[in-house]
Amino acid sequence: MSDRTRLALGELAERGSAQEQIDILLSAIEAAGDAIVVYRVDAADQQLRITYVNEAFTRQTGYPKGEAIGKAPSDFRPPEHKAEAIEIVRLALATKEEVSFEIRNFRKDGSAFWNAVRLRPVKDPSGTANYWISVERDATDAVERERRLESENITLTQLASAARRLFSTLEPVELVNRLGQSVREAIHATTRLYSVTSGRRMVRTNSLSPEPGAPSGDALIQRATTADTYVTDRDLRRAAIAVRGSSGAATHVIEIETSLDHPIRKTDLFALYLIAQYFSVAARNVAVYHELDQSRQSVMELNQFKSDLITMLAHDFKSPLTMILGYAQLMLESDVDDEQREYLELISRSALQLANLATDTLTLSREEQNKIDLRLTEVDLVALLRELAGTFSDQAPVYVHTDLASVTIQGDLQRLRQIFTNLIDNAIKYSLKENPVDIHVRVLDDRVRVDVTDRGIGIPEDEVPKLFARFSRASNARELRISGTGFGLYLVKRFVERHGGNVDVRSEVGKGTTFSVTLPSSSTRSDVTRVLLFDTLKEDRSFLAHTLQAAEYAVTVVTEKETLFDRCLNERVDIVVLNDAQRLSTTEIARIDAVRAESGFSVVAIESDTARLPAEFRIVQKPYIMRDVLAALEPPQRASTPEVVPHRADR
Repeated sequence: MSDRTRLALGELAERGSAQEQIDILLSAIEAAGDAIVVYRVDAADQQLRITYVNEAFTRQTGYPKGEAIGKAPSDFRPPEHKAEAIEIVRLALATKEEVSFEIRNFRKDGSAFWNAVRLRPVKDPSGTANYWISVERDATDAVERERRLESENITLTQLASAARRLFSTLEPVELVNRLGQSVREAIHATTRLYSVTSGRRMVRTNSLSPEPGAPSGDALIQRATTADTYVTDRDLRRAAIAVRGSSGAATHVIEIETSLDHPIRKTDLFALYLIAQYFSVAARNVAVYHELDQSRQSVMELNQFKSDLITMLAHDFKSPLTMILGYAQLMLESDVDDEQREYLELISRSALQLANLATDTLTLSREEQNKIDLRLTEVDLVALLRELAGTFSDQAPVYVHTDLASVTIQGDLQRLRQIFTNLIDNAIKYSLKENPVDIHVRVLDDRVRVDVTDRGIGIPEDEVPKLFARFSRASNARELRISGTGFGLYLVKRFVERHGGNVDVRSEVGKGTTFSVTLPSSSTRSDVTRVLLFDTLKEDRSFLAHTLQAAEYAVTVVTEKETLFDRCLNERVDIVVLNDAQRLSTTEIARIDAVRAESGFSVVAIESDTARLPAEFRIVQKPYIMRDVLAALEPPQRASTPEVVPHRADR
């Protein structure tokens, strides 16, 4: 009843007698659209009993006034629902406060409806509530609408979960299993998957292709292959929908089947349609992934073949070149004329050049796989540069300019020798008419800077940014047919950065070039992080190992669990990466975690089921991208063991 109606009734009541007021109010109550019930508290059993109902109550429940008077609320309900009404009434009587609730009530014919009830006590001056007034409205439509919305919300949530579940696997077997799980959760139905080409059912195959033996003459399945959307049988117990590939042609059919007491609803068909679309995209993702994986494996095999070939050639060249160089030197010590001496010296230089080329090639291969470690000692950089200047004095004047008697840094002597030998050799090679090479040594705060300057042909400005790339050479050097491999400066940059330094270049065509190497005076270098990778694939076939090596990690791949535990216990490891954590039991994972806590290495687990992994592990969800894996790894912390590799470099 609106405020305006109440005001009008109040004015009428004030103008009439008490009886007139009662008659007006009763007329208003009878005309109300909501059911109004007046209850009296029975002194004997403390139950509410009806003393009055209006016409709306009869329309709502089917009970005439005469049948309703004197009854308790529980008298209108079947025995199995009585307790619910009694509990609500008991709560209201205990609090003596107004209560509102929704309850399922029953009409005289036994049909149920939802009732929105507002129960209010009528208190006398002493606060006793002997009467209660209930205003009741049929809320069936509102409740059913709310329940439908709730059900649709649950379905949409389950569909979102199905999308995540299907898109988060790249394994065919797991994809088929997850399809069944998604249908069970969203539709409460069983699932079968068919191939269109053979009409045969797919069950847990290792690829998205059918197993033989299932029937192919099902009319519903055949209809689904040509239909634009889902199809159903007459009883709404079965439905099917085609899964289409990128060309639009049907590749598979998803069939669902419900129990006899659960016919397929429109919302179920909507869910089936969306799941089919999700599955179509996921199946294409799986196919693309495996095609890329095959291509990736082919690239890995070629890369390994290249590495093996380089290693073989580098080693096999050394023996005959050593013999050629040795015999040439021996013959030079004998009695030979000037022409023979010239030829023998040419043979010696060529053999030495080939030997250096083979050694640098092997160094490049090992450095790219992060298999060269640094052995740090105190190195007098001034003394090293003066020694190298003397070594090259027979080729061109090399001057070391510094006011310092010595500059001591922490570094690997052999790698530092290789860095500056390559730079001096380059400076001489690209200088004309034996122009001198100047080396300047300066100390800048906690760093040392060495500038190697030549007066040679220079480098074109647009080619400077790519000068330190593998196999990169300046165009003018190629035009002048100056020999070189093009990866010497690449090695210089790698070794300088391994020492925690940097190298840059300034050049002007026709005037010369200056290479500047800046190194820390202390041992603040960047070292290689040692990664132990647990993978089903060996190192030469593991894309993960190859990518981590390219990211400057020193990677060791193990394929067996016992080898994994042995290396964790007995070797220095910075990070353990578990690419196949599902192969480890819960006990074995706990064992890895215990060794981690004792040894201090980090663990990165690449896994789809992460529930059983310790909180201390860094988790990367499958399917993964390498950016996520690299982000989970700790910053590199360099290690050290020795190796001696000769010199020579070319731009």
